[in-house]
Amino acid sequence: MKSSTKELLKFFTHPIFYIPISLIFFLEIFLRTGIYDSFLKPLSYAANINRIKSIVKNSSIDPNVLVVGTSVPYQGLLLNDLNDYSKKDQVNVVFQSIATQGAFLVTQNMLLNYTLRERDNIKYMIHFADLDFPWQQRYDLELANRSMLAQFDISETIFILKEYEYIIKPEDYRFFYIKILTYQKDLRDFFLNPLGRFKSLSRSRKQLSQDYSFINNNDYALGYYGSTVEECINNAIKGIPYFKDNQQITDEPHRTAVLDTCKMANYDPYDDPGRLTWENLFYIRLNHLYQTAFKNGLKIITILPPYSIFMQKTRDEKKAQFWVETIHKIDPNIIILDHRFVLDDDKNLFYFYDTIHLNRVGAEKYTQIFYKDIIKFIK
Repeated sequence: MKSSTKELLKFFTHPIFYIPISLIFFLEIFLRTGIYDSFLKPLSYAANINRIKSIVKNSSIDPNVLVVGTSVPYQGLLLNDLNDYSKKDQVNVVFQSIATQGAFLVTQNMLLNYTLRERDNIKYMIHFADLDFPWQQRYDLELANRSMLAQFDISETIFILKEYEYIIKPEDYRFFYIKILTYQKDLRDFFLNPLGRFKSLSRSRKQLSQDYSFINNNDYALGYYGSTVEECINNAIKGIPYFKDNQQITDEPHRTAVLDTCKMANYDPYDDPGRLTWENLFYIRLNHLYQTAFKNGLKIITILPPYSIFMQKTRDEKKAQFWVETIHKIDPNIIILDHRFVLDDDKNLFYFYDTIHLNRVGAEKYTQIFYKDIIKFIK
């Protein structure tokens, strides 16, 4: 017994044990300081959340109208143009957006909570519906949103996850509370190519606005990949020339986005098992988000957003009607604007980067439409 105790003590005091343990301990302490947040991979889910939080806190923009949602308004609305329009019209309306890619309702709620603590002039919440959301609800935490939620106060995150009726598993708790696990993938990428990370950070800091989380400069268009979903998939698999008439029309990330979203056009979560369960869960979660707005004195306007003509299953009338019924069940006075078809002309496929997200041309056109429609309801 004594010999085994001595061997154990010898092991604990040996450099092979205490050096790596010390390194792990100090790395954990360092990650908890928040300094590493500035070195996260640009445009990653976690980096986007921290960037939005920084803009909310430090931007010179003092908004009274707040856009909330996912990647559709994140890429599809040009906030600088919106504020230029309101200045030109001499109306006291200032827009800001906390929409971000992949954000489920619970993440949108956390961003809204954070923003309302930092900014006290907000009067309106413009909520962009993701029309497939009701049938994508699940009890388990989705990994991208878990990464985003880890950027907020953990006790508040755990509380709101329980309100949203998520099942928080032991691995979720470990992810939230142990920062080495929170940033495990990002740290691995950083240490594998630190020079590449610093270069990408330098580029992004030069390109990104200090007042808006994203300004759409993507000129590539879905239309170059075909006029039907099947053509789109086939051409994206084979690949198309990068250049046409001496102008670049696509690249590898664009090809991948087109292929992924064209495949999505053929899938309908409405047909997944458990429809009534997910619809009821969606009502609970949407109600939580909207009640947060109401409790803070905000008026809500909900937008049913435009998607490309390839997304017929998402644009289906039964889905729009379900959103309308669910919202009016929460409050019949909420204004709902149906923008699903406002870009349906012969250039539709050239307004979109992929089947879901607008490119620069589409964003410019839709921002004008959005402003003319929304300004009528903001006093």
